[in-house]
Amino acid sequence: MAVLIPDIFSDPMRYLEAEHVLRRLFDRIKCEDYTGPMWTQWMNRTFNNGTRLYDDSMPVYTQYCEARRKGIAIWLKDPEEMEGYGFQPETFFRAYLELTDPDVARINKLDISCVLSEENLNKAESLIRLYMIDDVSPAALSMVIEERGLGFD
Repeated sequence: MAVLIPDIFSDPMRYLEAEHVLRRLFDRIKCEDYTGPMWTQWMNRTFNNGTRLYDDSMPVYTQYCEARRKGIAIWLKDPEEMEGYGFQPETFFRAYLELTDPDVARINKLDISCVLSEENLNKAESLIRLYMIDDVSPAALSMVIEERGLGFD
């Protein structure tokens, strides 16, 4: 499968296109199958002066549910950079669950880091559905990530 948006960080319009693809994924999941507490946009990628941030220092798309203390952050990687590191870009996909101490931080977070491809969108959707729709426990989701070989080495 091919990379959907190859030059995501070199052109702001391509970045916005990738953001739109991820927004459609979340909107479809929320509209078709989700019936729980509200999930909404989480992290802001805009400086105080209104300038947008179009690089890989922030997740491209985020959602959170305060009632469930859960968040999801999707970080997209530059395909050429991943190829330079020896990865096959269209299949580069890593995920992990960041659990927080409820006395310190309020949100547990599913972090997904990938190159945007159809295959990776399917992997992301599968994990998001488990976390968001099925409301699996952190231990169960971590086990799924490990069993599928999607975690960081």
